[in-house]
Amino acid sequence: FFLILVGGGGAYYILHLERVEETGRWRFMDVSPSMEVEMGEQAFQETIGEYGRKVLPDYHPQASYVQSVVKRIIHANGLEGKAPSGWKTFVVKDDATKNAFVLPNGTIFVFTGILPVAGDADGLACVLGHEIAHQVARHSAERMSGMKVFYGLALLLASFGIDMGLSQFLLQYVYSLPNSRKNETEADLIGLRLANQACFDPRAAEGLWQRMSATEEMPGVDMSFLSTHPSSKNRTVQVRKW
Repeated sequence: FFLILVGGGGAYYILHLERVEETGRWRFMDVSPSMEVEMGEQAFQETIGEYGRKVLPDYHPQASYVQSVVKRIIHANGLEGKAPSGWKTFVVKDDATKNAFVLPNGTIFVFTGILPVAGDADGLACVLGHEIAHQVARHSAERMSGMKVFYGLALLLASFGIDMGLSQFLLQYVYSLPNSRKNETEADLIGLRLANQACFDPRAAEGLWQRMSATEEMPGVDMSFLSTHPSSKNRTVQVRKW
Protein backbone atom coordinates (compact mmCIF):
# COMPACT_ATOMS: atom_id res chain seq x y z
CA PHE A 1 0.00 0.00 0.00
CA PHE A 2 2.83 2.37 0.89
CA LEU A 3 4.53 1.86 -2.48
CA ILE A 4 1.24 2.36 -4.30
CA LEU A 5 0.64 5.60 -2.38
CA VAL A 6 4.12 6.94 -3.12
CA GLY A 7 3.93 5.84 -6.76
CA GLY A 8 0.53 7.42 -7.22
CA GLY A 9 1.69 10.64 -5.61
CA GLY A 10 4.77 10.72 -7.84
CA ALA A 11 2.68 10.16 -10.96
CA TYR A 12 0.23 12.90 -9.94
CA TYR A 13 3.15 15.28 -9.37
CA ILE A 14 4.72 14.56 -12.76
CA LEU A 15 1.39 14.90 -14.59
CA HIS A 16 0.91 18.36 -13.09
CA LEU A 17 4.30 19.78 -13.99
CA GLU A 18 4.30 22.80 -16.28
CA ARG A 19 6.66 25.54 -17.44
CA VAL A 20 6.31 29.18 -16.46
CA GLU A 21 5.64 30.82 -19.82
CA GLU A 22 7.76 33.89 -19.12
CA THR A 23 10.91 32.10 -17.85
CA GLY A 24 10.66 28.43 -18.80
CA ARG A 25 11.01 27.29 -15.18
CA TRP A 26 9.38 23.94 -14.35
CA ARG A 27 6.91 23.86 -11.46
CA PHE A 28 4.08 21.81 -9.95
CA MET A 29 0.64 23.32 -10.55
CA ASP A 30 -2.72 21.76 -9.74
CA VAL A 31 -4.80 24.84 -8.82
CA SER A 32 -7.31 25.84 -11.51
CA PRO A 33 -7.79 29.47 -12.59
CA SER A 34 -11.36 29.38 -11.22
CA MET A 35 -10.07 28.28 -7.82
CA GLU A 36 -7.47 31.04 -8.02
CA VAL A 37 -10.20 33.64 -8.60
CA GLU A 38 -12.15 32.27 -5.65
CA MET A 39 -9.05 32.55 -3.45
CA GLY A 40 -8.55 36.11 -4.66
CA GLU A 41 -12.11 37.19 -3.92
CA GLN A 42 -11.90 35.80 -0.41
CA ALA A 43 -8.55 37.50 0.16
CA PHE A 44 -9.98 40.76 -1.20
CA GLN A 45 -12.86 40.76 1.28
CA GLU A 46 -10.43 40.17 4.14
CA THR A 47 -7.99 42.82 2.93
CA ILE A 48 -10.58 45.51 2.24
CA GLY A 49 -12.08 44.78 5.64
CA GLU A 50 -8.72 45.55 7.23
CA TYR A 51 -7.59 48.53 5.15
CA GLY A 52 -10.80 49.81 3.53
CA ARG A 53 -11.02 52.95 5.67
CA LYS A 54 -7.51 53.96 4.63
CA VAL A 55 -7.99 53.48 0.88
CA LEU A 56 -7.54 56.75 -1.00
CA PRO A 57 -10.22 57.78 -3.53
CA ASP A 58 -9.27 57.42 -7.19
CA TYR A 59 -9.12 61.21 -7.65
CA HIS A 60 -6.46 61.58 -4.95
CA PRO A 61 -3.09 62.55 -6.56
CA GLN A 62 -1.22 59.61 -5.02
CA ALA A 63 -3.91 57.13 -6.09
CA SER A 64 -4.15 58.44 -9.65
CA TYR A 65 -0.34 58.46 -9.90
CA VAL A 66 -0.04 54.80 -8.89
CA GLN A 67 -2.98 53.74 -11.06
CA SER A 68 -1.53 55.50 -14.10
CA VAL A 69 1.70 53.51 -13.78
CA VAL A 70 -0.23 50.24 -13.41
CA LYS A 71 -2.39 51.00 -16.47
CA ARG A 72 0.66 51.89 -18.55
CA ILE A 73 2.38 48.59 -17.72
CA ILE A 74 -0.77 46.54 -18.33
CA HIS A 75 -1.53 48.22 -21.66
CA ALA A 76 2.06 48.15 -22.98
CA ASN A 77 2.36 44.42 -22.29
CA GLY A 78 -1.14 43.42 -23.42
CA LEU A 79 -1.98 41.96 -20.01
CA GLU A 80 -5.63 42.97 -19.84
CA GLY A 81 -6.72 39.32 -19.86
CA LYS A 82 -4.26 38.12 -17.23
CA ALA A 83 -6.53 39.12 -14.34
CA PRO A 84 -9.88 37.26 -14.61
CA SER A 85 -11.68 39.78 -12.40
CA GLY A 86 -9.99 42.75 -14.07
CA TRP A 87 -6.98 44.66 -12.79
CA LYS A 88 -7.83 46.91 -9.82
CA THR A 89 -5.48 49.08 -7.80
CA PHE A 90 -6.07 50.40 -4.29
CA VAL A 91 -3.71 52.87 -2.63
CA VAL A 92 -3.69 52.69 1.17
CA LYS A 93 -2.77 55.82 3.13
CA ASP A 94 -0.13 54.44 5.47
CA ASP A 95 3.21 56.24 5.28
CA ALA A 96 4.81 53.88 7.80
CA THR A 97 4.25 50.77 5.68
CA LYS A 98 6.69 50.25 2.81
CA ASN A 99 4.81 47.55 0.98
CA ALA A 100 2.72 46.54 -2.01
CA PHE A 101 1.10 43.22 -2.83
CA VAL A 102 -1.20 41.58 -5.35
CA LEU A 103 -4.08 39.21 -4.64
CA PRO A 104 -4.75 36.10 -6.77
CA ASN A 105 -7.54 37.92 -8.65
CA GLY A 106 -5.26 40.71 -9.88
CA THR A 107 -6.15 43.31 -7.25
CA ILE A 108 -3.11 45.34 -6.24
CA PHE A 109 -2.72 47.11 -2.89
CA VAL A 110 -0.04 49.80 -2.59
CA PHE A 111 0.82 51.51 0.69
CA THR A 112 1.90 55.14 0.47
CA GLY A 113 5.01 54.36 2.52
CA ILE A 114 6.55 52.66 -0.52
CA LEU A 115 6.34 55.79 -2.67
CA PRO A 116 9.36 57.63 -1.17
CA VAL A 117 11.37 54.39 -1.43
CA ALA A 118 10.38 54.01 -5.09
CA GLY A 119 11.59 57.55 -5.64
CA ASP A 120 10.04 58.27 -9.03
CA ALA A 121 7.82 56.72 -11.68
CA ASP A 122 10.62 54.44 -12.90
CA GLY A 123 11.21 53.07 -9.40
CA LEU A 124 7.47 52.70 -8.83
CA ALA A 125 7.19 50.82 -12.13
CA CYS A 126 9.76 48.33 -10.82
CA VAL A 127 7.66 47.82 -7.68
CA LEU A 128 4.38 47.49 -9.58
CA GLY A 129 5.93 45.41 -12.35
CA HIS A 130 7.00 42.95 -9.65
CA GLU A 131 3.46 42.68 -8.28
CA ILE A 132 1.91 42.38 -11.73
CA ALA A 133 4.48 39.66 -12.51
CA HIS A 134 3.25 37.60 -9.54
CA GLN A 135 -0.21 37.56 -11.10
CA VAL A 136 1.01 36.93 -14.64
CA ALA A 137 3.12 33.97 -13.48
CA ARG A 138 0.32 32.70 -11.18
CA HIS A 139 2.62 32.55 -8.17
CA SER A 140 -0.28 32.46 -5.69
CA ALA A 141 -1.68 29.34 -7.35
CA GLU A 142 1.80 27.84 -7.44
CA ARG A 143 2.23 28.52 -3.73
CA MET A 144 -1.09 26.85 -2.95
CA SER A 145 -0.10 23.87 -5.10
CA GLY A 146 3.23 23.74 -3.29
CA MET A 147 1.49 23.50 0.07
CA LYS A 148 -0.04 20.21 -1.04
CA VAL A 149 3.43 18.90 -1.84
CA PHE A 150 4.68 20.24 1.49
CA TYR A 151 2.09 18.36 3.54
CA GLY A 152 2.47 15.27 1.38
CA LEU A 153 6.21 15.21 2.08
CA ALA A 154 5.57 15.88 5.78
CA LEU A 155 3.25 12.87 5.95
CA LEU A 156 5.83 10.77 4.10
CA LEU A 157 8.54 11.71 6.61
CA ALA A 158 6.13 11.04 9.47
CA SER A 159 5.59 7.52 8.07
CA PHE A 160 9.30 6.92 8.63
CA GLY A 161 8.89 7.82 12.28
CA ILE A 162 9.98 11.45 12.04
CA ASP A 163 7.93 13.73 14.28
CA MET A 164 5.30 15.62 12.26
CA GLY A 165 6.26 18.94 13.81
CA LEU A 166 9.96 18.36 13.13
CA SER A 167 9.31 17.27 9.54
CA GLN A 168 7.26 20.44 8.88
CA PHE A 169 10.02 22.56 10.43
CA LEU A 170 12.68 20.96 8.23
CA LEU A 171 10.57 21.20 5.07
CA GLN A 172 9.91 24.86 5.77
CA TYR A 173 13.62 25.63 5.41
CA VAL A 174 14.56 23.18 2.66
CA TYR A 175 11.40 23.48 0.52
CA SER A 176 8.90 26.27 1.27
CA LEU A 177 11.21 29.24 1.92
CA PRO A 178 13.60 28.55 -0.98
CA ASN A 179 10.64 28.18 -3.36
CA SER A 180 9.12 31.42 -2.10
CA ARG A 181 12.40 33.28 -2.66
CA LYS A 182 12.62 31.72 -6.13
CA ASN A 183 9.19 33.15 -6.95
CA GLU A 184 10.21 36.58 -5.70
CA THR A 185 13.36 36.59 -7.82
CA GLU A 186 11.36 35.46 -10.83
CA ALA A 187 8.84 38.25 -10.22
CA ASP A 188 11.72 40.73 -10.04
CA LEU A 189 12.99 39.57 -13.45
CA ILE A 190 9.58 39.45 -15.15
CA GLY A 191 8.63 42.75 -13.52
CA LEU A 192 11.67 44.53 -14.95
CA ARG A 193 10.80 43.22 -18.40
CA LEU A 194 7.24 44.49 -18.03
CA ALA A 195 8.44 47.92 -16.85
CA ASN A 196 10.95 48.12 -19.70
CA GLN A 197 8.27 47.24 -22.27
CA ALA A 198 6.22 50.15 -20.91
CA CYS A 199 9.23 52.46 -21.49
CA PHE A 200 10.13 52.82 -17.82
CA ASP A 201 13.82 52.62 -16.92
CA PRO A 202 14.50 49.21 -15.28
CA ARG A 203 17.85 50.50 -14.02
CA ALA A 204 15.85 52.30 -11.33
CA ALA A 205 15.50 48.91 -9.59
CA GLU A 206 19.06 49.11 -8.30
CA GLY A 207 18.43 52.39 -6.48
CA LEU A 208 15.08 51.09 -5.27
CA TRP A 209 16.58 48.05 -3.54
CA GLN A 210 19.46 50.11 -2.17
CA ARG A 211 16.97 52.45 -0.52
CA MET A 212 14.90 49.52 0.71
CA SER A 213 18.02 47.87 2.11
CA ALA A 214 18.80 51.03 4.06
CA THR A 215 15.45 50.76 5.84
CA GLU A 216 15.87 47.11 6.85
CA GLU A 217 16.87 46.10 10.34
CA MET A 218 20.08 44.30 11.34
CA PRO A 219 22.37 45.92 8.77
CA GLY A 220 25.24 43.71 7.70
CA VAL A 221 23.50 40.48 8.76
CA ASP A 222 22.12 38.36 5.93
CA MET A 223 19.04 36.56 7.26
CA SER A 224 17.55 35.89 3.83
CA PHE A 225 17.59 32.13 4.37
CA LEU A 226 14.95 32.66 7.08
CA SER A 227 12.77 34.84 4.88
CA THR A 228 10.14 34.36 2.20
CA HIS A 229 11.85 37.16 0.24
CA PRO A 230 15.48 37.62 -0.81
CA SER A 231 17.15 40.41 1.14
CA SER A 232 17.14 43.82 -0.53
CA LYS A 233 20.95 43.63 -0.62
CA ASN A 234 20.79 40.36 -2.56
CA ARG A 235 18.18 41.80 -4.89
CA THR A 236 20.43 44.79 -5.59
CA VAL A 237 23.23 42.42 -6.58
CA GLN A 238 20.87 40.39 -8.76
CA VAL A 239 19.46 43.32 -10.74
CA ARG A 240 23.02 44.43 -11.53
CA LYS A 241 23.61 41.02 -13.15
CA TRP A 242 20.47 41.37 -15.29
